Amino acid sequence: MPSCSAWSATKRFCGQVRDSLLGALRGDAVDDEVSEQNCSNVMTRATTGAPSTVEGGTSVGRSQVITVVKGNSGKRYKILEVIGKGGFGMVHRGTLDIEEPLESGFPRVEQFAIKAEQESSIHLEIEVLTATRGKIHFCQLLDSGFDDYCNVHYIVMNLLGPNLVQARNCICRRSFSLSTAIRIGIQTLHAIEELHSVGFLSRDVKPSNFALGRFSSEQRCRVFMLDFGIARRYVDDGGDPLPQRDSGGWRGTSRYCSLRVHQKLDQSRRDDLESWFYMMVELLGGRLLWVYLRRTQKAEIAEMKARARDVHRKAFLERCPKEFDVILEAIDRWGFSSDPDYDGIYLVLTRVMQRQKIDFHDPYDWELESDAALRFDREHRAPLAAKDGGAPPSQSHVEQ
Repeated sequence: MPSCSAWSATKRFCGQVRDSLLGALRGDAVDDEVSEQNCSNVMTRATTGAPSTVEGGTSVGRSQVITVVKGNSGKRYKILEVIGKGGFGMVHRGTLDIEEPLESGFPRVEQFAIKAEQESSIHLEIEVLTATRGKIHFCQLLDSGFDDYCNVHYIVMNLLGPNLVQARNCICRRSFSLSTAIRIGIQTLHAIEELHSVGFLSRDVKPSNFALGRFSSEQRCRVFMLDFGIARRYVDDGGDPLPQRDSGGWRGTSRYCSLRVHQKLDQSRRDDLESWFYMMVELLGGRLLWVYLRRTQKAEIAEMKARARDVHRKAFLERCPKEFDVILEAIDRWGFSSDPDYDGIYLVLTRVMQRQKIDFHDPYDWELESDAALRFDREHRAPLAAKDGGAPPSQSHVEQ
């Protein structure tokens, strides 16, 4: 991580890195050879909570039987199918009701993701998506509303593709190449930085909370950040950081949460980045050292995370580029009120790209496998909850 004395020498270079990233993501549209029929068009809510329905149809949540909903804009949306579900609600695939014409200025997309929840967390989702409007790694909030009969709030967003877990699993070797993983790391880091820039913490950074654009679109290589049901504003109305609370409780997922969460300490920006680091180690190496521990074994998971800093450090970072050791050291140095050095991490990741001769415009793994989209569509057609590399489906976002 560059020191203060060396920062002036690297600032311009980091600016070029960011410009290259934005240029790659906002590049001209390319010809799409993948047909709409064979591509993924699923936006799955990042879930490890208990589903609202039981497979086999023995129990059906009321939000699943909605057929048409009316947004605050006055538009009516027809529910097509459930495409994701979790502890707080469901995500449906929907479209404009056939009687509703597309008005001028309304995004001309054929289908939408309609997220319905009975909890107040939907209002937090609306707040985050409103604050991140115009950011390149976030869904566009198109509409919202409330259904009196089913007592559910819902939001309408643009439909996305598979999350990172599903995208990885639809590749033959079920793992990302170094080129793809590093560029995913840069994009997800940029998404976290964008979220922090508008005053929010995610508190649940993990692979299933990031999704790709639809495989049939020009955004199929862009990573989007999802699921803000347990996000928290970390600044006051004046933009100043809120003071640290005596206890932060438990918010997040055992596998990816920071050591501070295990200690029930209040979370800050550095905790999101520690979760990001665990996610990157998994995407690069396949499994974390504590992957076989149950979510209820929090003390054992915390011990393994602590040992990953010393006695198990070599095994922990065995499949990662050598530069990742520097990133972990930097994250561990940051405290609650520290301003994370995002540019320093970009610089380290870019050094990996330079050493490995990786280009921002190289094809991603899912672009190189022509049948990946078809295989994803076939395997994930049923509305099953997404799993984080095999995490138990009963794991909750908010653990007590």
